[in-house]
Amino acid sequence: MEDERYGEEEDVGITQAAEAQDNLFAAVARDARGRLAELLQSDPALARTMRADGTTPMHLAAARGYAEVMEMLLAVGADIDARDHGGHRGIADLLRDGRRRDRASGRGQGAGQGGE
Repeated sequence: MEDERYGEEEDVGITQAAEAQDNLFAAVARDARGRLAELLQSDPALARTMRADGTTPMHLAAARGYAEVMEMLLAVGADIDARDHGGHRGIADLLRDGRRRDRASGRGQGAGQGGE
């Protein structure tokens, strides 16, 4: 009987951890910094969680351009160099996309760069 109860407690713990992770990703996706702060304060390790595809909260924040969210995640130990299963790093994607936007808008073209 005790073994069965232990298994149930373990299942509850796994369910709660998955729910906390889902809540964190939702807060990041919505740029809900207040909720994100609450979640990270209760469990800073959430900043280092990873979905099945290897995506981290940092990847999501970077993809959406949420610099303040990224700073919050970094403050509690998120890995800025984490790679998803496709080998992508969230911060690298953000920087690459930012440079692409700068080129498209004409920004970042100093003397001798771009144009003819």
